[in-house]
Formats: sequence, C-alpha cells, structure tokens
Amino acid sequence: MLVSAKVLNIESANQITFYVNGLKHYNFVYNPVNDVFSSSIILDEGQNMIEVRAVNNAGQAIDSKLINYIKIIPPVVTIETPSTCHEKHK
Repeated sequence: MLVSAKVLNIESANQITFYVNGLKHYNFVYNPVNDVFSSSIILDEGQNMIEVRAVNNAGQAIDSKLINYIKIIPPVVTIETPSTCHEKHK
C-alpha cells in the first residue's frame, strides 16, 4: 500500500518519523519541493495503525490512520470430470 501525506513547515526528512503498527520505519521519501511524504508498506491482515510525525522549532504535528485490511482470496476452479485423457474419434 502506498502511504502519502502533505508535511508542511519542515526542511528535510530527518524531521519526520513514521510508524506502522507501533514500529518505526525508515523506508520513506520526503520531497521538500512539494512537501510530500511517501512510503510503500505491507499491511498485516486486520487492523493497522499508520502514524506520521513531524517536528520543527515551533513544535510537532502528528496524524494517524487506522486501516482494517482484509485479505481477499481469489476463486479457484478445477475441472474434475472429464479427467485429462485423449480419445480417438472415428
């Protein structure tokens, strides 16, 4: 899943901390030209908490989202009859 956020009033990525399910992640990009933070993450099945924090000399800001991920399993079809065989037709 791609996570993206606008992060304003900071100068660099070292002013951002990013958490997924309480674990700090370092695999993100921050573009100071357009103020966009982005990261690709793999969600666990069930509830996932995503949190982005930013800090500057004036304070900090935090935003978080709770995502309920339900894994969807595609259908499987197996033809059982007729079985694989070669018949000769006259």
